[in-house]
Amino acid sequence: MDKRKEANELVKNKMLYALLNLLKEKNASSISITELIKKAGVARATFYRNYNTIEDIIYEFIDVMHQDYESSKPLEVEDFHNYDFMLHLFQFYEKYADFVLTAANANISVNMLNEITDYIIRINGDMKSNSIYKYELYYYSGACYSIMLRWLEGGMKESPEEMAKEFCRVSCNTTN
Repeated sequence: MDKRKEANELVKNKMLYALLNLLKEKNASSISITELIKKAGVARATFYRNYNTIEDIIYEFIDVMHQDYESSKPLEVEDFHNYDFMLHLFQFYEKYADFVLTAANANISVNMLNEITDYIIRINGDMKSNSIYKYELYYYSGACYSIMLRWLEGGMKESPEEMAKEFCRVSCNTTN
């Protein structure tokens, strides 16, 4: 990577971490760009060279999470009834717990749920809008996000292995 790209990545990381710190104090809607750039120690022009809105920083990080997920997933088939798939998902959310909890506490969890739902629809391919099976995707994305969030908020007392087993038990009505 050339030095300009490295420097720009460093600046973007500063803005991300500044935003995460601000989100721990207040809702996303009450954070101004002035406040963000001051906390990050960057110029306003730097912000606008990389982003249009503060939410763009969040969506960019979610994209980074998606890339990390894709590069580390053990299976090509993503099946909410599969223990290995669910184990990977719980381990993945454990890794990004701070971001997910911060997003939820700052009232941007709906955006996170929408991102998860959109991702699940993308990986399952196009489905006709009149297909009854499309509701299953919404069911599992909502159930998965809700359970993940409660687990993270509870301090992750159960292991990812226990959570994967429990999710499979509930979703399959079996103990796997």
